[in-house]
Amino acid sequence: MDAERKNQANKLARECMVTALMLLLKEKPLSAISISELTEKAGVSRMTYYRNYQSKEDIFSSFLEEALTDYQREAKELSLDQHAYASANLFHCFSYFEKHKEFLDSLFKSGLGHLLLTAISRYVPKRVNILLRMTAYRIKVLAGQTLDYVRKKHHLRPCAIT
Repeated sequence: MDAERKNQANKLARECMVTALMLLLKEKPLSAISISELTEKAGVSRMTYYRNYQSKEDIFSSFLEEALTDYQREAKELSLDQHAYASANLFHCFSYFEKHKEFLDSLFKSGLGHLLLTAISRYVPKRVNILLRMTAYRIKVLAGQTLDYVRKKHHLRPCAIT
């Protein structure tokens, strides 16, 4: 029980740091944000920061990994078709990105959009039906299309793809 409580506290601290970073990025570039400023805004200690991250960029990478894990869990719960291009999968994908719009905007504002492309490229092969056997090229195309959608500030609404 004690380990579960520590895990929940650690998750809350990470969420606070993500939120604080997004708020600070509205005021100044990533390079101008100090660790002390970030931890103060998040309401956590520097020790908590360093226990979870090695750099400010790690906050983005870690959040992306958690978000993709949550996305995969949601897709499994929704029993979505394993085919990556099925309309239900695409709708879920773009809806999920819409839900994280502020985070993604902060990611691009910081010049770290490549982290999203990398995370998607790692995620897609895990998600795609083995029978489909997507080539590396197709994986990069799907990841690039998703990145392009996010970069263009979500002009296409998820409901437009169904």
